[in-house]
Amino acid sequence: MLRILLITGAATLVCMILIPSHFNTFFTMTLIAGSILGGHLLALTFNRFTRIFLWAAFALWIGVCIFNVWMHLFNF
Repeated sequence: MLRILLITGAATLVCMILIPSHFNTFFTMTLIAGSILGGHLLALTFNRFTRIFLWAAFALWIGVCIFNVWMHLFNF
């Protein structure tokens, strides 16, 4: 199953490079494959690096959410 996701992710990256007019579609497919692979990485190898990466990604995600709310509420 993970090999299929790896192949799909690599194929969509190649398609993004070769067919830039369909970038939005291929980027969405790459995000889906990458998030599944990233979730497996965090679930199967929870060591010091992945723990730091998890908290850094969570902090970045919270920052982006706060920035998004800030821009929508205070856009005059």
